[in-house]
Amino acid sequence: MRRGDIDTVVQLLTAGAPGTSVEAKYFLIQVVYRFGDAPVELTVEQLHSMFGMSVGVVIRARDELLENGYLVDRPLPGQPVGTHGLGVRGRPRRGFGLSKAYRREIEQGSSETLSRPRWSHMVQAALGLGHQGVERPRRVRMGNLRGVPPRMLLAALWSLADSRATVSEASHTKLAHMLGIGVSVDRIRAQLKRLHELGYINANIPGITGRRVPGRVSGTVVLNPAHGDYSTSGVPPRRSHAVQFNDFGLDGLTWTYSMVDRIERQAHLHPSGETPKAMTELRHSEDVVLGRLSNEDRPAKLEGDEPFDLYRAFSGEPQRRRVRSYITFKMYDYAAWLVDNYPEQVVSQEPKVVPHLIERVQNELCSNRRLKEEFGEPFPYALAAWFYVHTWDIARGVITATARTLELEKKDLARWIGSLYSGFIIIPKGLANQVNITFEDSTCAHSRSVL
Repeated sequence: MRRGDIDTVVQLLTAGAPGTSVEAKYFLIQVVYRFGDAPVELTVEQLHSMFGMSVGVVIRARDELLENGYLVDRPLPGQPVGTHGLGVRGRPRRGFGLSKAYRREIEQGSSETLSRPRWSHMVQAALGLGHQGVERPRRVRMGNLRGVPPRMLLAALWSLADSRATVSEASHTKLAHMLGIGVSVDRIRAQLKRLHELGYINANIPGITGRRVPGRVSGTVVLNPAHGDYSTSGVPPRRSHAVQFNDFGLDGLTWTYSMVDRIERQAHLHPSGETPKAMTELRHSEDVVLGRLSNEDRPAKLEGDEPFDLYRAFSGEPQRRRVRSYITFKMYDYAAWLVDNYPEQVVSQEPKVVPHLIERVQNELCSNRRLKEEFGEPFPYALAAWFYVHTWDIARGVITATARTLELEKKDLARWIGSLYSGFIIIPKGLANQVNITFEDSTCAHSRSVL
């Protein structure tokens, strides 16, 4: 087993070393990455300095791994077997290395690994492993991140993240199990909050159960690859800039919610059975939005050309604020995917349905069976198509705003996305209609810019 194998580290993070504490697992990762098959002959003080653990934690973690069979004693040169350095000056050293059984387990797991996660370099940085290929790389210091558990949690999240630094299905129970025995769900929750406060996480979206949209969903975590602590870790440079969004995309969602409020208020104050003006306006808007799709992409008409009244998906929602926040987050996520994969079409065309994305929208926002049961079979696709059109507008706005920031023409930027610029991430900020956009920028090879 070679030194500097980050794939093995990711394997240990996601499935390796069951039954160990988080400190022992961190210690084992450090040993595997820095020493591989070679014996470890350093003093505990040297290990403390290299691994970033206190001397006491180094000793406890090493002894735990020796007891559980992950490590075995390896006598130092000139040291009698079983003496662990007794009878020598100063603190006695104890040589050790990976056990044969555990090396076989790692090698078997490595042969089953299909592909390297996109963010392996972030895992490396979070654990302070330095750069690959260095015999004994120095520890990368991340100024605000102290202690083993938060480093391990951040590394575990990066090992699970997709191409836009998003961890879907971020179950606290799953994360606690990944870190090691004795890590509680409450501890995970507190550490996620802390990582968010320190800027390592862009968004921490809790799981919700919406009445109709989106149904029941697990929590989602969006990581921040543009954090300043990664700047010396060999991570590809990223730009980050805040943008004020007006007159497109989310305005449709915001306006729809306000109209739903008016309908519900009028129904409560004046239950006369008359069609409220807000409902008429919503039906007209629905026709306009869905009418922007081609005939082949447009949802089939209901019997008698009745309107879908898509606004009903949002009415009577007990968790309205959380549901709306989740929908907003997902629409930005879909828009980022469009920017990365279809930038020229987004700039130059009316919305064109991409099968992969419309299926995602349906599965993630419109799969609650109550939509079909209450409003009919065609309703979920029609609602997904409505989300899709607004998402297309958000993507176009992102390209427009980014081109303005970079002082480029929209069409030029769209042509260069995928070569010079890639990996767009769009995160809502605290202010209304304001978002933060980050992306990899190969034109700034040595530093990140905050624009």
